[in-house]
Amino acid sequence: MKERTNAVREARSAFKAFTGDVTQEYREKVRLIDTEFELKLAEMEAARDAKIATAEAEFQKKRLALFTQTGVEYNEATIQKLEEQWKGYSDKLFALRKEYAEQYHQAEMANEQRKHELLSERDKKVLDKAEELGLTKDYQPIVARPIGDELVDVEERWNEREKKKVSRLEERNNKILSKPRVAGKLREWEP
Repeated sequence: MKERTNAVREARSAFKAFTGDVTQEYREKVRLIDTEFELKLAEMEAARDAKIATAEAEFQKKRLALFTQTGVEYNEATIQKLEEQWKGYSDKLFALRKEYAEQYHQAEMANEQRKHELLSERDKKVLDKAEELGLTKDYQPIVARPIGDELVDVEERWNEREKKKVSRLEERNNKILSKPRVAGKLREWEP
């Protein structure tokens, strides 16, 4: 009984140390993925800003050409042409921003998917280690057997204590294993 308790205690201690190391390793990997994503976003924003600047330059060029033409009167036709140019420019800006928003959304979803896969890999590694250390097995109580017809009071108390100890062992093991077991389900619920 003491051997089992000591073995489980050592296994839990080894598991916690392993989990800490693996968590730190994967935290760095997730941080690297996020950094790559931020760089990709900066590139996407720069490309969008360049397209917007080009569209604005074209609009300004057309507007300037309209105002600098000799002999142009500022009447309804000129104002209508200016409004058409402005609407075209606004539509182009809207299309560029919409395109960027779609790209951003796709990039963000791909980034989240990469992180989920990486963290699922971490959880599997941790659970495999728990299995290797014996923290996932069902412990059987070491019960006293009657020598005669029935158990004496001391043997019955022993059996009850043993069942409680096994129950506490499993409860403690389940507690330290709950995070990697549930983490994948929680990530699926994230928006």
